Amino acid sequence: GGTPIFMDGVVSTFVAEFQSRYGDVQIDQSYGYRDTLETGLRNGGLDLAILPMHPGQVPQDMTFEPLLAGNNVIACRAGHPLSRTRGITLSDIAEYAWIAPPANSPLYRDLERAVRSIGQEDFRVNFSGGTLASIQSVLVGSDALTILPYSVVFLSRRTVPLEALPLKIDHPDRQLGVLRMADRRGPPAVGQFAEFLGTEFSRLQARMDHEQQVTRRRG
Repeated sequence: GGTPIFMDGVVSTFVAEFQSRYGDVQIDQSYGYRDTLETGLRNGGLDLAILPMHPGQVPQDMTFEPLLAGNNVIACRAGHPLSRTRGITLSDIAEYAWIAPPANSPLYRDLERAVRSIGQEDFRVNFSGGTLASIQSVLVGSDALTILPYSVVFLSRRTVPLEALPLKIDHPDRQLGVLRMADRRGPPAVGQFAEFLGTEFSRLQARMDHEQQVTRRRG
């Protein structure tokens, strides 16, 4: 189980690669946020959960293996007017509407914090509560802005024309990781999948770091 934006935007890509190596492993995926995922782990409905957490949130009866540091960006369509603006200011952003993630998601709270960090206390939302696919569709077809994990934008660009604006915002004090019961490891395939995710996320982090270094040199 896992949070929808990360599962659809990042983890699903790794699931496909994992199953190309381990074709006899069946994966049954579900969506949820922290409370629901913790309940699923405790009652045996889930073998592992993939979600963003602060280390202080990890229950005593569970273990958490970090995969990726929190790094949100303001996302927009490729070719958005702001993507060609140097030294973006609050007045540049103020005229654009926002797409809000589901209200019960950690990403929604990140959106509120991010817009405050750039000095915009009031912001206009013109679409909210959608799936990642619908958020991407509205982004691509409009000049609206939203907050997304950089990893989601990075991987989505292969099929969806998105960009991350070169504007620093507050990052969540969380890490994406694998949450499991401390006293229950599950079938061998669970450990294989968790180990595989660790390797793939390390590679993804290296690719993202390289791109950001290249972008800074060009700037």
